[in-house]
Amino acid sequence: PIHPRLRNNREVHLDYLKHLKESVETLREIVEEAKVERPLDRSLASACLYTKHSQELLEYVIGTCPKDFNK
Repeated sequence: PIHPRLRNNREVHLDYLKHLKESVETLREIVEEAKVERPLDRSLASACLYTKHSQELLEYVIGTCPKDFNK
């Protein structure tokens, strides 16, 4: 979570999004490895799809930030 004092700081928000993206990528790798071992597990299939969508959403959000936001 972002400290209340820093909520209006764009750089802090971008750093948070990038960290969240890395965490989702790690989670997705773990889920995909588990899916290889248990391909018929529907929970893993759902988790795989969820992490994929989360990753795509974060990439979109980071990619659509205003140019001065990414400095």
